[in-house]
Amino acid sequence: MDNIQHIRADYIRYLNDGGQRVELDLPKSGWNPDTIHLSELGGCSRAIMLRLLGKKGRDKPQQTQDNDELMWWAGYQFHYLTYEALIHAEMMVRYEAPVVPKYDGVTGRFDMIWMDDVSHLTDIKTVRPNCFRYVERTFIAGAEIDIKHHAKSDHVLQLGGYLLHMGSMIDKADVEYIDRGGTNTPLLLPVDQELAKVRAEAAILGLLAQRDNLPEVPDPLPEEVKTHYSRHKVPLLKWVGLRRDWRCNYCQYADTEHCKTNGSEDEVTAAEWISDKRPGDWKFNVSGTRRGIVEGLV
Repeated sequence: MDNIQHIRADYIRYLNDGGQRVELDLPKSGWNPDTIHLSELGGCSRAIMLRLLGKKGRDKPQQTQDNDELMWWAGYQFHYLTYEALIHAEMMVRYEAPVVPKYDGVTGRFDMIWMDDVSHLTDIKTVRPNCFRYVERTFIAGAEIDIKHHAKSDHVLQLGGYLLHMGSMIDKADVEYIDRGGTNTPLLLPVDQELAKVRAEAAILGLLAQRDNLPEVPDPLPEEVKTHYSRHKVPLLKWVGLRRDWRCNYCQYADTEHCKTNGSEDEVTAAEWISDKRPGDWKFNVSGTRRGIVEGLV
């Protein structure tokens, strides 16, 4: 079946017809500031290590705190609605359950395991509408482009971390993306279990090694390289930009005494065509290591 959206819609119609809402047995928050959380896999390892050291980040303005409260509350409602719908449909196995730790100091709690004709481990992500533009593009014969959606790499790592602790009890693993704005139809995207587990275990072992090396912390995240192509029939690289890693924009330690980020929030044009008529001629606007990174692309 693999259609959680249909199951949710049936449950909403049931409630609208006067049906009784399912009561959830939700655990208290399991967040432990002294452990590495599986939900952090794919995040900034420097930020994780600074948290383990007990470093204080910058305070958020009250308006930002209020916005965050609203965002998280809205996200939780989508989670709870989905849990209720699957329980009502008698398809839920477990929800909001902690994993049995495989490594000391690593904790996590998965969203849900549910069953139709097979068992699913599903992680729900509520995202902004523009996140649905995140796709994998494959060039075919130099011009045709095959476009398909796929789960983000950090979400795959998180799911892989849960799978590491579950043995072979799961038939399918997937991430469901729900548009907080309601514009896009939810996407249930499959995850390669074996690949996700391999990558997650490598990430966990890397973080544990960094934890054992404290109080030394990893370097700040490098700048992101952004490539921009022409609209010719055969796409050609037209200019290359550099900007600080997007994760820095949401980090409590960014631009504090604990972490001086690489690059700026605004994208910098690092290299560009000199003329549309001579696409092989490049102008470089950066120097040193940054130029070396860009030259490797063009």
